[in-house]
Amino acid sequence: MNTHTTSHHPIRLIAVDLDGTLLNTDHHITPRTRQALSVAGQRGIQVIMATGRPRLTTIPYLQELGLTTPGVFMQGLNIYNGDGSLRHNVLMDSETVRKTAAFAVEHDLTVMIYNHELIATRYRNAFTDILQAYHEPLPHEFGDKIIDLPDQHPVNKLFFIDDPSRIPQIRAALTERIGSHSTLQTSMPQFLEVLPAGASKGAGLKWLLEDMGISPSEVLAIGDGENDIEMIQLARIGVAMGNGNAHLKAEADYITLSNNEDGVAHAVEKFALGL
Repeated sequence: MNTHTTSHHPIRLIAVDLDGTLLNTDHHITPRTRQALSVAGQRGIQVIMATGRPRLTTIPYLQELGLTTPGVFMQGLNIYNGDGSLRHNVLMDSETVRKTAAFAVEHDLTVMIYNHELIATRYRNAFTDILQAYHEPLPHEFGDKIIDLPDQHPVNKLFFIDDPSRIPQIRAALTERIGSHSTLQTSMPQFLEVLPAGASKGAGLKWLLEDMGISPSEVLAIGDGENDIEMIQLARIGVAMGNGNAHLKAEADYITLSNNEDGVAHAVEKFALGL
């Protein structure tokens, strides 16, 4: 649990995760949540999205909420301005990308490789098509030549998609292979993300706050996954969704209702709006 809650600074910024947090299980923003964030904005509180997704797939939700603020995307690796221009970009070293892609080929695993413009995979399959539910464009297929991708393109992150029961085994084997050269985390049970060492949503949010001149003591952060831990630790008030990851809940200052019960609205009303 973080220790920032003793501060009496008013909330100036709300950082909110998307899937499993802002969105309910039907991938919708509920009217109450939309209203709470709208009132926050009217009171001068900046609302930013902080998600593992590429920005492209979040545009409908940004537009629905009328957000013109910067946002934290791709687990903090890309930070965009409200107009869609890239503000900050963190890349993986090419040798770690190569070793991770080779691991995928060797074990015949589904791997996705991202930069802020490209999504690549070995071959499309049922696992890669899961991402269509998140409005991602179809990935480019590279076959086993995906090992050579870092020679042609900079890379922000990779992630594996598999049966949730196999992810811990894949994670252990990959940790042994690439060791301290990356950060591994699970945003959802079927996803294992491979990021540059030290990268996280929290690190991305910290960079953005410093750039905006806002203190973490003025931030409310809300999330549901392991990939939100650093973000809620950074914020003065870190909130875990009722449907959230157990490790996240253990670090949270407060556990709100689930994403199907207006959990974001409940937290915003309680901690930012004083309702």
